[in-house]
Amino acid sequence: MARSSDEDDTRAGTTTKRTTRETQQRAHSQKPSTPS
Repeated sequence: MARSSDEDDTRAGTTTKRTTRETQQRAHSQKPSTPS
């Protein structure tokens, strides 16, 4: 059980990190696109 939880946590952390990175990159790409 502990092993499964550890793997799940690691996988979730990687996914969250990737999502955050993608979101930041998207915002950066959208920033110049916005006529401010």
